[in-house]
Amino acid sequence: AQAISLSVSADGSWMATSAGRGIRIWDAQSGDEVFVSQNSVHLDDVQATTFSVDGSRFASGDRSGNVVIWDTSTWTVLRKWRIHDRELWSAIDALAFSPDGLHLASCGDRLVKIWTVDSATLVHRLRGHHSSVHSLQYLADGKRLISAGFQDIIIWDAVLGTELLTLKSPYDKELNHLAYSPTEENLYVAGFESDAEDPRGHFGFWTLPTDQQIDEWAKEDSDDAKL
Repeated sequence: AQAISLSVSADGSWMATSAGRGIRIWDAQSGDEVFVSQNSVHLDDVQATTFSVDGSRFASGDRSGNVVIWDTSTWTVLRKWRIHDRELWSAIDALAFSPDGLHLASCGDRLVKIWTVDSATLVHRLRGHHSSVHSLQYLADGKRLISAGFQDIIIWDAVLGTELLTLKSPYDKELNHLAYSPTEENLYVAGFESDAEDPRGHFGFWTLPTDQQIDEWAKEDSDDAKL
């Protein structure tokens, strides 16, 4: 079956893949299969997976809006709940644990949500994207969350649940994936030109603005600021 999602633990020891309703966990060093989930855990295709920073928890999300939290020491289900309802397209496109592992961010359609992991309580509902959101990344301090849509990237205050800055696509092309390097404070973005006869991929990286720069741009109401 075709793999839909791929994620790697922060220490590089585990790799997770999903295909259909199933999840497979691999030893990233030896390539050995460590765990295979039962298809009864998820009742729809799993298309988002992520590890907590300390590796103790693993989250998986499916097309029907359900998320499952796993204990990686036993690979048993700790919690399962419906994150996205029929308010919008319900599929979970991406998941991200906060650095302390206490919160889980999810996205589907143009909506981003932040939940408590232990109690599955909704903390923030974040609206601001004008296109589907498909990638999430917490910054190292856990205070900021970055979400990427096809045409824009938003930096959120993850504590207050407020929008700090909207960054437009530098290529005026579709953005598909983002990754953050905490050691370099760089944001890496990949995308492509979907409406071209010969679609071509684009890749770039930018140094993230400092908190001071974000404050200054926000005061200037720079909604059209570019990376």
